[in-house]
Amino acid sequence: MTRIAFWLACLAAASPAARAAPPAPLSPKAIDTSLDACMQNHVSTAEMVDCAGAAARAYDATLNATYQALLAGLDAKSAQKLRDAQRKWLQFRDADAEVWQAPWTSGTGTILRVQSAAHAVSQLRARVESLAELADAASIDLPGQDETK
Repeated sequence: MTRIAFWLACLAAASPAARAAPPAPLSPKAIDTSLDACMQNHVSTAEMVDCAGAAARAYDATLNATYQALLAGLDAKSAQKLRDAQRKWLQFRDADAEVWQAPWTSGTGTILRVQSAAHAVSQLRARVESLAELADAASIDLPGQDETK
């Protein structure tokens, strides 16, 4: 990378737009509807990966909001158990992502990028649903909870 490109990248990263707040939490149904619409309108590998990336960011925002609402609604001991479980889930998610980037993937073609991105979205969706089930069992209201079904 040239010095100019490096400094331009640094300036872009420091811009207010780069530090914008994460997206607001959405219901899984809204995220999936948006993902489906995006995939219908974009057919290249790069575009499909971008669609999945947008869905992953939306699910991540929803996951974070759900997790924070759960923490706020649980007693201290239960909240600590949730923190421990979430940390372990994050470790699993990261390790699983590494498998999708392992040496077996060389020479598999570009569709693997789409499959890997879709898998990441699927994992986030499943975790959001799992935490929503926990909130329902504990009678804790979640942001957008009525739209999750």
